[in-house]
Amino acid sequence: MFRRRSIRNKLVAALWGMALIAFAVAGLAFALFENLTLEHRARQVMEPYAQLVSVGTEAAVAFEDPGRAQEVLDTLRTNPQISEAEIHLRDGRLLARYYSSSSRPSFLPASLKPDGVYLEDDKAELLQSLQDGAHLRLVMTLNDLNREARYLFWHFAAGVLVVLVTITLGLRATLQKTIISPISTLVRTVEQVSTRADYSRRVSASGVDEVARLGQSFNAMMGVIQEREDDLRRLNLFQRTILENAAYGIISTTVDGIVSSFNRAAERLLGYTADEVVGKLTPVCWHDQEEIARRALQLSEELGETVAPGFEVFAAPLRRNLSEENEWTCIRRDGTRVPMFLSVTALRDDSGRITGFVGLIYDLTERKLAEDALRESERMHRELSETLEVRVAEAVEELEQKNRMLIIQSRQATMGEMVSNIAHQWRQPLNMLGLIAQELQFTAKLGTLTSESLEASVRRTMEIIQHMSKTIDDFRYFFRPEKQKIRFRVLDVLEKTLSLLEAPFGAYQINTETVVAGDPVLEGYPNEYSQVLLNILTNAKDAFLSRDIPEAKIVIRVDTEGDKSVVTITDNAGGIPEEIIDKIFDPYFTTKGPEHGTGVGLFMSKTIIEKNMGGALSVRNTGAGAEFSIKV
Repeated sequence: MFRRRSIRNKLVAALWGMALIAFAVAGLAFALFENLTLEHRARQVMEPYAQLVSVGTEAAVAFEDPGRAQEVLDTLRTNPQISEAEIHLRDGRLLARYYSSSSRPSFLPASLKPDGVYLEDDKAELLQSLQDGAHLRLVMTLNDLNREARYLFWHFAAGVLVVLVTITLGLRATLQKTIISPISTLVRTVEQVSTRADYSRRVSASGVDEVARLGQSFNAMMGVIQEREDDLRRLNLFQRTILENAAYGIISTTVDGIVSSFNRAAERLLGYTADEVVGKLTPVCWHDQEEIARRALQLSEELGETVAPGFEVFAAPLRRNLSEENEWTCIRRDGTRVPMFLSVTALRDDSGRITGFVGLIYDLTERKLAEDALRESERMHRELSETLEVRVAEAVEELEQKNRMLIIQSRQATMGEMVSNIAHQWRQPLNMLGLIAQELQFTAKLGTLTSESLEASVRRTMEIIQHMSKTIDDFRYFFRPEKQKIRFRVLDVLEKTLSLLEAPFGAYQINTETVVAGDPVLEGYPNEYSQVLLNILTNAKDAFLSRDIPEAKIVIRVDTEGDKSVVTITDNAGGIPEEIIDKIFDPYFTTKGPEHGTGVGLFMSKTIIEKNMGGALSVRNTGAGAEFSIKV
């Protein structure tokens, strides 16, 4: 019953229990103290009278004068607490005796007890030796002392009770404020979270005690749970979006093969609705049964064990960590037979146990038709492909001649005129290549374009067109109007530029190291400055790729010289041949070939730094590689 009570009731019961125990202990301690001090208090009362009697009866005892002894004893009437008094001689004879009217005399030979104070229930007895062997016996009633003790005890008990009640109520209020209320609030919040799944709930948690830290930990836990819940919600939404909008059919099943999800693309491909198959059918229902049987026999031979014709033909390879990708003839709900490609993957938990399967399926009809058309037209267009190759080669030679002429013209004309001349001079070959491409596309539409060499010619033609367009786009970017100059940090532009290069520089691992010796700020066009950095880093990457340098590394140092910024980019790609190092900033000069380079990247970079930003761009060989220096 006590366990089912709230923590508040438990704490209150514990406090009152502790208060009662403390009250009982205090009362017991007081009683023990009273008993221990009663003898002392009785002695304090009787000893002065015993001393008075001893002095006053010296002569009476010596001369055995009972009258004088009686006179001395009668003086004890002044203290009503003294109820009896006796003087015995050495031989035990009674010399004198006194007792109050309210007491009954009790005769006890003095020799039976040694000197001292003896306590009984309601009286105290004092025995004391006198001169010449006589003995004095005093008896004192304890009623007044006991009454006084009871008075003190009740006052003490009342005081202790008041103090304990005050302390208990104070502790209760303190516990209510510091422990019970925060914990009750925390319990209510937890119940709301559990019933409503509302992870935005928080509790007020201030201070540094355990309850406050518990509330703070709860708030932090709720923050983490809410963040993960939001991530899970976004992930579920993302997954649903992918499943519902994927172009391929995505079908998941349980370990036994029962369909557990069926996206819209699968509905369009197979003609079934998700409600018709999820939790009811297996993928075998829309497969050709003869193909299933043949695949079962094939797997039985490959795996060396019998594979039953059914869902196991999809699962058996995956259970042995083999791939499962095949072309199948699927039968739609309306009976139409459609060629499809199916790729099946096993879903596993953290321990590697298979928890289900997921299949990716897509229609092969159009691809099959295209393959048939290409095979039929391969023989007919072999000669056409050869003719096109010759025409493309002539066009390339003509373009190269135009480029050499434009180099001479560009050195005499302004930059704006050079761009205009480039566009004008390249219009004719571009038109020619466009006509070639249109002719190829027209031939393809007739269903006669099949030869791999013809495809290569088409690809070659389009690469040339894209290359020339890229060159024009480079110049259009270079001469695009800027609205105004802005101030920018060199380190910000460098960081953004490096983020454009993948991991870094793609699959080829090139270590990049940035040494920051200063934090320069420039005024100009950050996009152009980024283009300069990107051109230099791309050339370094190409140098590494062409030579396959082990432990490739690029070091970028950012520094300042006075009011100038200095950025040096150093690589270990072997350097630039001395016979061409003076030409690398010339327009259209490239060692990469027309398929990979335009020859204007470094030329534009030098123009940007020197003319647009008033700086200097230089290069030198370091022995192990090349070092580009940008000073603005």
